[in-house]
Amino acid sequence: MYKKLLTVSIAGLVMLGCGKENSAEDDFAEVKFVSDTTAMDKDAMLNIDQVVDLLNSVPPPLELAVLIKNVGGEYSSGPLNSTANKTKYTTNFKRALNLGVYGADLGYVNIYSQTQDAFNYLGAVRDLAENLSVGQFFDFETIKKLASSGNNLDELLTLSTQNFAKMNNYLKEQKRVNLSVLMMTGGWVEGLHVACYVAKNHNSDKLNERIGEQKVTLEQIMLLLDLFKNDPNILELKKDMAELDAIFQKVEIKEVPGETVTEIINGIPFEVSQTTTEVMMTPELLNEIQTKTDEIRTKFIN
Repeated sequence: MYKKLLTVSIAGLVMLGCGKENSAEDDFAEVKFVSDTTAMDKDAMLNIDQVVDLLNSVPPPLELAVLIKNVGGEYSSGPLNSTANKTKYTTNFKRALNLGVYGADLGYVNIYSQTQDAFNYLGAVRDLAENLSVGQFFDFETIKKLASSGNNLDELLTLSTQNFAKMNNYLKEQKRVNLSVLMMTGGWVEGLHVACYVAKNHNSDKLNERIGEQKVTLEQIMLLLDLFKNDPNILELKKDMAELDAIFQKVEIKEVPGETVTEIINGIPFEVSQTTTEVMMTPELLNEIQTKTDEIRTKFIN
């Protein structure tokens, strides 16, 4: 049972430090997110604050990787997207999705202190970020140090969340927030893919329940994608995600009422509810989720 509903996105995986706010950002101010994705449609423009608020509300993703490790899942590069694929992504749509994918993979290998793999994924993240003209939001030296140590996760989570929020706000100003949505979607799908892979090979009720909780996050993603009705790439993506959402609707999440107790925090009494959530997941449903997730991910990385 869990109170907190988690997701997986690029936030907190690769936005580990903003670049210096100097002429590099000024130069980027004239760069537009064009080519294979259209500008935001009127509805998205009117709701851009809503988009940014939803993106900024996404919980840090490294917690899922930590859970995978804590339940005894052994490290494997098998479920990850090969860094050799990075040269295949020649459109901004694919670059943005796979920047999210590689960001999720980087977070996973970092949790397991796989230094060489971390450096490889760091290189893939750097290349795609530069191709999208958002490299100035990545402090690659900081990422490299964290990849070497794998320590200070709390500091990493806090810093990365703050920096992702800065990037979202900047892309909002540039009317390119669809870039953030694509990165978030790619990272979420990759994280779900890895979690399902581990769950299939390592039975864990906690991990299975956490996968089921992604139902709530997917509903948020569907709301975000719905704001880009005039973008044919995102429209096609939404159709695929809708099929996954239909499967997740079979997941039953029940609220289990609990007593309200008084806890003393820093000498101050607080009323704390003991209400929890219970996720009902069957092996058959988990298999359906994994199959559809892998199908969608294959479209991302190929």
